[in-house]
This record gives sequence, structure tokens and C-alpha cells, in this order.
Amino acid sequence: MRSLISLVLMTIALAGCAVQQPPPPASNSAPGEPVEVSSDLPIDAAAATLYVKGLSCPLCATNIDKQLARVAGVQTVHADLATGEVYVEFDAKVRPSAAALSRAVVDSGFTLDRIEAH
Repeated sequence: MRSLISLVLMTIALAGCAVQQPPPPASNSAPGEPVEVSSDLPIDAAAATLYVKGLSCPLCATNIDKQLARVAGVQTVHADLATGEVYVEFDAKVRPSAAALSRAVVDSGFTLDRIEAH
């Protein structure tokens, strides 16, 4: 009888330790939130602003525009040379990941500081 009680108590204790983990997020960020730059999850927003270091000339803007336009899900790109911000709008059906956008910025010769979803 004593071993049966011990077995029941151990089972209850172990069951209490089995905490169910929430499912992983289906996207990287909601509109208005900062985005983790290295995430491979799709950005859950219609657009984003990329803050790029070293963006200062028209040729640079053209280069970064071309690289970002190649990313699946990117619909339009607009670089603001005065602020170093690149505004990117996404396709409604396909959303790029922050990691894909970051690779495009690096491939164009710049450093991505951060991404903010809209």
C-alpha cells in the first residue's frame, strides 16, 4: 500500500513538471514592433523601415533598391538618403523574413542597424 501511494505521488509530481510550451510564433513581428534582424520568420506587417548605416549617395540607393527588390515578397523599395532609412512594402501573400532583408542590405555593401514593422 505504501509503495502504491509513493507511486501515485511521484506520478502527480512528474505530471506537474510537464509544462506545455506555447507553439512557436508564426511570424517575426506585428506592426509597430521592432523586428529581430536575424529571424527567418516572415514579417507580419504590410511594410517595414530598414535603418541602414552608410547610405548617402544616389548610386548607393540604386544598389540597395536592386538588392531588396530581388527578395521574395518585396513589392516596392524607397531609400531616403537624408535619413538612411529604406521603406519597403511587402506583397500581401508573401512576406519576407528579416534575415532575407538583412542579407540583401549586406550584399549591397551596407550595415543594417534595425528594422521596424509598419
